[in-house]
Amino acid sequence: MLCTERPTYEVIQRLPAAGGGRPKQIIEIRKYNPYLIAETTIDNESSMRKAGGQGFGKCASYIFGQNESKFTNN
Repeated sequence: MLCTERPTYEVIQRLPAAGGGRPKQIIEIRKYNPYLIAETTIDNESSMRKAGGQGFGKCASYIFGQNESKFTNN
C-alpha cells in the first residue's frame, strides 16, 4: 500500500449528498492549511511504469538539491 502525507484541514460544513439507492453519503466543505508539493511533467512516455520512474527521479533530484547551483565563491 502506498502511504502519502495528507494535508490537514478543518471541516467547515457537512451536507447530505443527493442520490438514490446508496447508503446516506455526506459531502464535506473543507478549508485546507497551506502545504507544499513537488511535481513534474513527463513527455512522450508510453509506459506508466517508465513515466512514474522518470517522474520520481526528477522530483527526488530536486528534493535532494540538484536544483541548486554548485558554484562557490572563495
